[in-house]
Amino acid sequence: MKMILFLIPLIFIFAGCPNQKEIKDSMNDLKEKKTAAISAMSAQDYSIDGLLKIHDYFFNFAEKVNLMMGEENSSKMIQSFIDEFGMKNFCESFIISTSIWQSLEVYCSNRSFYKCSPEIKEYRSFLLKFKEIAGQTLNQKFNAEPSCN
Repeated sequence: MKMILFLIPLIFIFAGCPNQKEIKDSMNDLKEKKTAAISAMSAQDYSIDGLLKIHDYFFNFAEKVNLMMGEENSSKMIQSFIDEFGMKNFCESFIISTSIWQSLEVYCSNRSFYKCSPEIKEYRSFLLKFKEIAGQTLNQKFNAEPSCN
């Protein structure tokens, strides 16, 4: 698993910067994963299949945040998506609110060990990093929009 996490950024380094179509495809993929994760969480489907759907979203979101941290134009990319979607629609499409995440956290930390993936446990910090990458102006707008928190 660690090897896969190491190889993903290398692929982007050797492949060069992603073009606009690749970014849109990637964001559409994140949107689909969010929909599947929300569906599983709403149904409280914590079976292996349900948890895999949930994990896919959180892993994908964390991966995107980590990749954006090394990208110089990340705040501009985020701004262009917000210009295209609008702040509320952007958050509703791509971000799971922390209130929904907290109910998952209750399930994940219900025993003496954490039952879910580290990306789920660290979601709040990845969301904060994402907002920092977006820049101060967008960060304030994110914080003002209920669907972004």
